[in-house]
Amino acid sequence: GIRNWSGNVPDPVYASRPRHSGVWCITITRSGLMSMTEEEFWAALAPTDPPPKPTYRLYYDSQGHPLFYSMSLEPGNYIEIDQDTYHRAPRYVRVREGKLEILNYLVHAKLVPGEQGTTCSPLDVCVVVDPDRDHVKWSLKTYESN
Repeated sequence: GIRNWSGNVPDPVYASRPRHSGVWCITITRSGLMSMTEEEFWAALAPTDPPPKPTYRLYYDSQGHPLFYSMSLEPGNYIEIDQDTYHRAPRYVRVREGKLEILNYLVHAKLVPGEQGTTCSPLDVCVVVDPDRDHVKWSLKTYESN
């Protein structure tokens, strides 16, 4: 994008960077060039600090299952990953001991009754009921095998 240069350089001086380039282009209009001193001209061309490198993150739950990929800092557990993994955003991965593990085996999940989970009707697991009524708790169990 194009933006007005800020600092001790008079308007109209603009700085822009093409989308896929790390090179900044300085544009000085004729009226801007005529009103600049030599020091202001060289200040406009002075190198600036490079932009910070982006951080790619994979957020995961307490069991290491991926929740979402993000470049912004969000609350929750995350690990930093490389740009390629971020863009591929693989679903079949786990985070174990702070490391990303890509699953090369079959993963499937099923609803199982248990002590914890969503309270459902004893006649139909698709019907969620109030915990005060007769119910069965169902939770999702993940199975991983070769």
